[in-house]
Amino acid sequence: MDEVETSEAVFVTAQGLFMYFEESEVRQLLTAIVERFPGVELMFDAIPRWFSRKTMQGLWKTKHYRVPDMTWSVNRDEIEPLLRGWSPRIASVRWQPYRRFRGFPWALFPLIAKVPELRKGVPSIVQVVSARSETGA
Repeated sequence: MDEVETSEAVFVTAQGLFMYFEESEVRQLLTAIVERFPGVELMFDAIPRWFSRKTMQGLWKTKHYRVPDMTWSVNRDEIEPLLRGWSPRIASVRWQPYRRFRGFPWALFPLIAKVPELRKGVPSIVQVVSARSETGA
């Protein structure tokens, strides 16, 4: 973080990263980023709990490739309260749509995400913006 130029706005992407960490590591890294860079925009994807369990049980994508264990997961309806509980510096939490899903059943996720009761079980792209000042403004 010492090498990041902060005279301009800072954007951090951690897509494809956090799910491989333990929750304590995600919390430590996320809070360090929002504390260190006021007004930072951070984007990451979050997988739902059911998918994490599948990977931990041994999810084989092909007969030769096992999906790595994804230990950190959070359902969509839990993301905002969780992150705000981690840091009072979080100014906003929004979801961005995945642009493309390939193959069945992944192609159904944009439709499932529109159904309120099912939405929490869909992978999410999360956009977090931190406050620009200590007062939360």
